[in-house]
This record gives sequence, structure tokens and C-alpha cells, in this order.
Amino acid sequence: MKKSSKILAGVVGGIVFLLVVFYIVSYDNEAEIADNENGGVEVAEVATTTNPFTLPEPGDQLDGARFNVPGGAGEIKLKKGVVDFATAGNSSGTVAYLSANTIEIETDIQAYLAAPVAVDSGGTGNFLYLVLYEKTATGFNQLNDVLLGDRVVLLSLVVDESYNNPRVLATILERELDEPLAAEPTVEKVLTFELADGELVSIPTPYGQ
Repeated sequence: MKKSSKILAGVVGGIVFLLVVFYIVSYDNEAEIADNENGGVEVAEVATTTNPFTLPEPGDQLDGARFNVPGGAGEIKLKKGVVDFATAGNSSGTVAYLSANTIEIETDIQAYLAAPVAVDSGGTGNFLYLVLYEKTATGFNQLNDVLLGDRVVLLSLVVDESYNNPRVLATILERELDEPLAAEPTVEKVLTFELADGELVSIPTPYGQ
């Protein structure tokens, strides 16, 4: 009996050993197949892009909108880049619409766009304006404009809607007071405008600038 028990135990042990080896080999083969299918890396989750379309910039909405050139020089239709216009005395001027810097402003009752537009009337000046448009059922209507400066550089344009009346902060580069306008603008300055009664109104900058 003892001899038979030893033989039976040996057979059972051998079967168990073979099952363990078979399991290990099968697991390694499956892991290798998975690695090969995933480029050698086991991927638990794959991120996919479900929307292949890019949204238009806010400024694209003003393509074709009417712009009254300050100083009574006439009216043009905005488009990205530069538009020529005729000035008094048969001279020419240009309007440069900075569409990429246009921002959206929303209140409880109305949507607006604030658009930076540079105007060169043929002289030495190049005046940068911030132009306010309101959204209507048929497009956008110009409400007013404020001057940011002559031959200045616009660094950023942001809206702060934490106030009762939204505020627009325009960061520009200008010159020292004693520098000529021909000098390169290097002085950073923040200009603040409040949206009140459908107009942009200049107010003191609240951030100590």
C-alpha cells in the first residue's frame, strides 16, 4: 500500500507540474501576442479625437462687417489683413484688422465683439483703435471706438467679466513721454475700458499700472 501511495502521489505531482508549466507557457504566449499587437506596449486606454473640425476664431465673425473709419474718412468692410480706402483729397489710406486679437464679451442680455483695428490715413501716424461691435440678428453693428495709441504695439487683449460692467484690458507697448513717436515702443502699459450702455469707456487701470 505504501508503495502504491508513493506511485499515485508521484503521478498526481507530475500532472500538477505539467498543468503549471502549460499555464505559464500559455500566459507568456498571450502576453507576447498582446505586446506585438500594441507595438510592444500594453495599452489600457486609447484617447481619440471625436471632433476633427476646428472652431473659428472670434474675429472671423467680423469678416465683411462695416467699419466707419475715424475722422470721417469713410466706411469699409473688414477682412483679415489690410484694406485700402480713399481719403479726402484723393489720397489713400489703409485699415489693418487684427482679427486674431478680437475678443468676445457677453452680458445677460447682449453679446459683443471688441476688435483692434489700425488705421493709416496716409500721414506719419498709424492709429490703433479698439472697436466695439454688438451682435444682431443679421450680423454685427459697430457701436463705438476708442484710441489705444499712435504707432503702439498690442501685446494682449483680455476681458474681465467679474465686474457688474465687463472690463477690457489692453496691454500695449508705447514710449516714454520724452521720446519721439519715431522711437521704438518699449514701455508696457495697460489700458482699461468699461463696457457701459453699449459703449467702451476709458477708466483708470485698477491694477496699479
